[in-house]
Amino acid sequence: MKTKVHKKQLGMRIQEKRVEKNLTQEELADSVGLSSVYISSIERGVKLPSLSTAVNIANALDASLDYLLEEDLVCGYKERVIESNKRLDKLPLGDRKRVLAIMEAVTKIYEEE
Repeated sequence: MKTKVHKKQLGMRIQEKRVEKNLTQEELADSVGLSSVYISSIERGVKLPSLSTAVNIANALDASLDYLLEEDLVCGYKERVIESNKRLDKLPLGDRKRVLAIMEAVTKIYEEE
């Protein structure tokens, strides 16, 4: 089975993590020995980095390759669940309860199918 890497999705996740860490494209580029033009091309989904470059970028962003490649990995959903849990933990208790109730209701629907 051959998997096609979704360049746009990878780029969006890299950009998301870079912004989350308050880094400019130049700062990220400097930390991994690339040009800011190349980082921009990756973030826009124009270029696909090599595996070693992707690892360097992931390390610079304190992100896992699982997270960055989530759409392309069969097991990528696990990283998404972890990220969702982190966001859920930041919500007030009442909101957390409402989100969990919605999740339970939706899960029940899918279990019945």
